[in-house]
Amino acid sequence: MRSRFSLFVDAIILFLALWLLFFAWIRFYAKTVAISALAGATLSGLIVYLVFFLGYKRNLKINLSKTEKKNAQTLALNLNFTPISQVLEFFSACLDKDYQISEICANSLVLTPNSAQNSAHSTMHSTLFVPFYENKKFALSHLSTVFKLAKAKGISEVIICADEVESDVKIFTKQLNGWKFSFMDTLEFYGQYAKDKSPLPAVLDVDKPKLQRKEIIAYALNPARARHYLLFGFLLLATSFIVPFKIYYLLWGSLMCVIALLIKVIPILKKE
Repeated sequence: MRSRFSLFVDAIILFLALWLLFFAWIRFYAKTVAISALAGATLSGLIVYLVFFLGYKRNLKINLSKTEKKNAQTLALNLNFTPISQVLEFFSACLDKDYQISEICANSLVLTPNSAQNSAHSTMHSTLFVPFYENKKFALSHLSTVFKLAKAKGISEVIICADEVESDVKIFTKQLNGWKFSFMDTLEFYGQYAKDKSPLPAVLDVDKPKLQRKEIIAYALNPARARHYLLFGFLLLATSFIVPFKIYYLLWGSLMCVIALLIKVIPILKKE
């Protein structure tokens, strides 16, 4: 998971790039440097606040390195082809730092927070953890089975770990009074619990196919590449102050900064 320092550095980089963008354009029309600098700082600060502080607070995402994402994808693939007993053993080993495994039942784990182990009411805080890897989407029929199990165990908090969940399931669970359902995918689980653990024994070894056009576009517009676009935009905008035909550098530098901003903001605002 990304640290606060990493988010702070990204916010500073974005602020500087936006400030240069606004300052360059405002200075192109305005004669006063102070007004251009102040207006650019105000607009940049407002955008950074909206993007980072409001956006990330509402929808904080796990950010893994390229190698960690590859390991998480390999884990998800192998979980779909691993016997459920080994799957439960793997998740138990990953969760033992934060939870006590009170019981292993059916295809689920009954978890109790470590801080509540010595509490007389620890059962009241139990959580049913359901890893779902059956090469299909988690549907309402699967939710019904989980609901019956949780009710029989007297547990009202359920965590479902699945890479694909039908939208009807999430809509329905939000309407259940007295129940708390939460969902996480393999990337989120890997980032929070599994990246420092021993990997699941590999069942499948799959060669990576050649990139298709859509994948190339997705790679080019990956939020992780936003810093590169910001850097190029920063250099082009800075160059506009020392060349005679500055409008071309302003346009291309602005375009690079806008692209960086868009590919950084869209994943934050994208609905699940």
